[in-house]
Amino acid sequence: MVPSFERFTRRIMYSVVLAAVVVFAVATYDRLGPQAAKRITEQARLCAVVLQAAPDGEMAASAKVLLDQYDQLLAVATINTLNKPGTLYPEDISLRAALTEAVTNQSGPTRTSATLADQDLQLWGVRVPFHADNPDTSREVGFLFRAEPVLGPWLWLMGGFGAFVCATVGLGLLCMNRWFERQVVTPLRRLSKSWKGDTWNGGRLNGLPPATWREIEEITNSLRLMSEKVAESQSRVQRVEKASRSLIHKSETMFNRKLRRAKDQATTDPLTGLRNRRFIEEEFGPLFDQQRRRGQDLSIVMLDLDNFKHLNDTRGHKAGDELLRFAGALVRGAIRPQDFAVRYGGDEFVLFLPDARVEEAQSVAKRVVALFAQYTSSVLNCEKPLTLSAGVASLMNNPYCETGGSLLAQADEALYKVKEAGKNAVMTAQTV
Repeated sequence: MVPSFERFTRRIMYSVVLAAVVVFAVATYDRLGPQAAKRITEQARLCAVVLQAAPDGEMAASAKVLLDQYDQLLAVATINTLNKPGTLYPEDISLRAALTEAVTNQSGPTRTSATLADQDLQLWGVRVPFHADNPDTSREVGFLFRAEPVLGPWLWLMGGFGAFVCATVGLGLLCMNRWFERQVVTPLRRLSKSWKGDTWNGGRLNGLPPATWREIEEITNSLRLMSEKVAESQSRVQRVEKASRSLIHKSETMFNRKLRRAKDQATTDPLTGLRNRRFIEEEFGPLFDQQRRRGQDLSIVMLDLDNFKHLNDTRGHKAGDELLRFAGALVRGAIRPQDFAVRYGGDEFVLFLPDARVEEAQSVAKRVVALFAQYTSSVLNCEKPLTLSAGVASLMNNPYCETGGSLLAQADEALYKVKEAGKNAVMTAQTV
């Protein structure tokens, strides 16, 4: 009885300490923001690809286009041989100081801050090679991105409050343990020492101190043998159950891991890394029904490469595959984490934007079309221009759509009209 209570007290104290450690660990992980840093690095590399395609002397114009297209991008600068920002667009003292602090002697995204228009901003600063295939540090470019809010400070506050609660609970448990030792443990230890030899005499319990707890002693003695046997049996059963649960858990974990890997491979396009058409068949229907039932919007952007067959015929399929990879990386960097990008066909892509209005979908489509045209016109010199055409449709603008297929058909019809009208543009399905 006594050892069990002491173990229980220790376990409670260990649990509250472990809870505080977990809270602080989660807070630290959230403050570091590894997923945000990875996404910022990928966007910075895409921006560098667009900048390297600019003709000599037009860096400022290309930087201005990037600043206009990316809402999160605040500044672009060349990095000189002293690892400091050179030419900055736009030129601002606060932005230059923030970028200097962020990119000096660092190899990854760094959190920083700046004051712009009397507003304190939390920023990501990152620098990447000007050419992805040439890591020459004398040709680098730096970027400042607006940082998304994190929950780190709140979790640190929760961690401090949790530590205070843990200390209070631990002190209370310690006091209770000391009280229990004085009131119960010490009398039972005295009783145990007084129990020597044969104490039974004529069916009565003798030889005990007059102030002991005879009821506790009698119960302990009468159940000791039985409890030992039961404990031994339970120990064997627990060992068998533990081994069985461990084996079952390992089997389930391995099966679920293989199942998830197989599902990801089945719904992922190996060339672009985007979702494939099977994803639409399995996931788009439930997504459409959920948004329609909640009364929330769902926007679709259908993209198609213009004159892509001409590129394959003149420069081969290898050049076509490289262009498709770039298009996949471009649309992946332009959408939000909750959005889905799908390679619909050979040179067709579909973007599914839950809870996005038609205006927001148009903005995404125009940004992708403009950046793609800027890249292909500067890097690829083809007889026929390589551009993107886009058709947009949204659930709120087409409430008569009863199925996801009908909404997808509206976006496809808008794309067809863009193709007929001259390509390299964005058109929205008409509201009925």
